Amino acid sequence: MSTQHAQSVCLNGHQVGSSLIWGTDANGFCEKCGAKVISKCPNCDYPIAGYYDASGDGIISLSTGRSSTNP
Repeated sequence: MSTQHAQSVCLNGHQVGSSLIWGTDANGFCEKCGAKVISKCPNCDYPIAGYYDASGDGIISLSTGRSSTNP
């Protein structure tokens, strides 16, 4: 199954991490500039998308709906 991770960035835009668990609150300060680190939009509180892990159990066939590893 694929997994969408969140990322943490500082308020000046430096990427701090890209593989946070979705919905995790980041804390701390940027090592490059000292700005506060966030992992959610300060306006809507939605997680900031980070690394997308597309690994899974196979590709779904659109014609049959079956997995290529389990035909």
